[in-house]
Amino acid sequence: MSNVGHRLLLSSQPCPYISGNCETLLHLIQPTQDGESHSQAHIAEFCDETWRDFGSYGFRRQGRSVYRPVCDDCHACEAIRVRVSDFRYSRRFTRTLRRNEDIEVVRSSEPLVTQKDAFRLYSKYIESRHADGAMYPPDINTMRNVLHLEPDRNDFHLYGFLNDEVVFIAQTDSLNSGLSANYTIFDSDLSSRSLGTFAILQQINVCRELNLPYLYLGYLLSSVKNMAYKQEFQPQERFTEGTWEPVDHPTSE
Repeated sequence: MSNVGHRLLLSSQPCPYISGNCETLLHLIQPTQDGESHSQAHIAEFCDETWRDFGSYGFRRQGRSVYRPVCDDCHACEAIRVRVSDFRYSRRFTRTLRRNEDIEVVRSSEPLVTQKDAFRLYSKYIESRHADGAMYPPDINTMRNVLHLEPDRNDFHLYGFLNDEVVFIAQTDSLNSGLSANYTIFDSDLSSRSLGTFAILQQINVCRELNLPYLYLGYLLSSVKNMAYKQEFQPQERFTEGTWEPVDHPTSE
């Protein structure tokens, strides 16, 4: 990483999605207030505001930092958000809700399962869904970083329990303008239940309960098959050249 400011970092690495491309990420870290110059104070003000509402600036969170792609020659990654007040329940979404009526969903800012149980679910998820990805093989320190079972900011978890067994955990951030669906793991043995979709629908419900206008779903790459599901949550907006623009994608009924 190289410094580009008192509160900002750049990193470059091979792109995990497009072979042969280089991925450049802008990272934002929490500011301190001691010993700042006038120009550093402006950076700190920007970082404070962005940290409180990182989704609205096109950032994504992982662990203790937020980031967004700033690649010079590629703009394939699009930050997207669902416009909650106008969200449409397709027939598929309605079927998913009905199929999972027996799951108890609990929102909590404190861990509701042991680290051992969380890692068992995480390992099954990574081994079945991301065996060709950067997080394979499953590692408990990586799980702690991405799942953040002990919240350190305005984040919480949605837990899904079936017969007293945890079947999904959705790590979620509360922002000024909405919720950010940061990372979700689920029991891949229950694929017919579409638990990943169900978790997003529950996060939309929480947005409505809290009167929040947006659910941020991170980045969409239209060429990446396992991200295509994000297009189905309509209506949605994408972050383009510093502004949010409405965009419509076909939905599955």
